[in-house]
Amino acid sequence: TEATKHSCAHARARVRSRCARSQELGHTRATTQNALICQPQQRNTAGRIFGGFLMRRAFELAFSTCYLFAGSRPRFEQVEQVSFHAPVDVGSLLRLRARVVHTQPSLQPLPLVTIDVLAVVAHPETRASVISNTFTFSFSLSPDEMERTGNTTLKRVLPSDGESALRQIEAVDMLNGVRTAA
Repeated sequence: TEATKHSCAHARARVRSRCARSQELGHTRATTQNALICQPQQRNTAGRIFGGFLMRRAFELAFSTCYLFAGSRPRFEQVEQVSFHAPVDVGSLLRLRARVVHTQPSLQPLPLVTIDVLAVVAHPETRASVISNTFTFSFSLSPDEMERTGNTTLKRVLPSDGESALRQIEAVDMLNGVRTAA
């Protein structure tokens, strides 16, 4: 009936409104990625891709992810962790995925955001991939800048599985100065 259609439409609008106002976001919605072919200009003396180049690309993606997530320009705080797992050869297809793993919206004086970046060398011919690097960066957000841009509230990121929950706990420990044994 017409009344039922109106009632359903009203209920959907209320749910959309509640989600739009929600201060929480699933970690899979706080992710960005890119891919690139590693060029000879980025090689080191051993003929592999220079680690500093990989770090720069990871940092740029982490910064962009934080900027898109927070809605205001972040300020770099520190590199929390860098791990080199496998070398990257010239000509490799490198995929980078950055995700927000933790936010501390009410931290004084500045809200903090922790971003993980995973670098994977993809081999499309064999449909295989190898993790080459992992990076963790921390950014802060200026409350004045957030207010100027109209983004006064930083959303919390909710883990969607056990692995992302564990990673979030590790990120909190890093921010609090507690180092976990590897």
